[in-house]
Amino acid sequence: MANGTWKIARRGNTQLPLVIVFALAVALVLLGRAQANLFDRARTVIIDKLQPVLVVAHAPVTQFDRWIGSINELFTVYRENLQLKDENARLKQWQTVAVVMQDRVKRYQLLLHAVPDPDVHSVLSQVIGRATGLSSRP
Repeated sequence: MANGTWKIARRGNTQLPLVIVFALAVALVLLGRAQANLFDRARTVIIDKLQPVLVVAHAPVTQFDRWIGSINELFTVYRENLQLKDENARLKQWQTVAVVMQDRVKRYQLLLHAVPDPDVHSVLSQVIGRATGLSSRP
């Protein structure tokens, strides 16, 4: 029976603070709507007083954000490094192919006794003239 009494007393004690908290919340909401300017001024004063504390409290959060950003950047650099290594390996294969082809072309030129193309220098110009010969008109 004492156990049953304890449950009833406990249930009653936990409901009373809940009702008080709810009533205070409703009262603050109603007061906040009625006196919005008062709460705005109070909030401004409180924030102004706590501003140095907030700056000090915000410093570790900023450092943590920078640290997380640097870790993210580290993973990005690692991924880019892997991609560049793959690209470098592909380019080395193409370089090997190009060297083999260049040697093959040199051997073909030797076999064919090919003369290298001379450097041709050209100049662009307009020609203005009149035809002096007979022209065929229909």
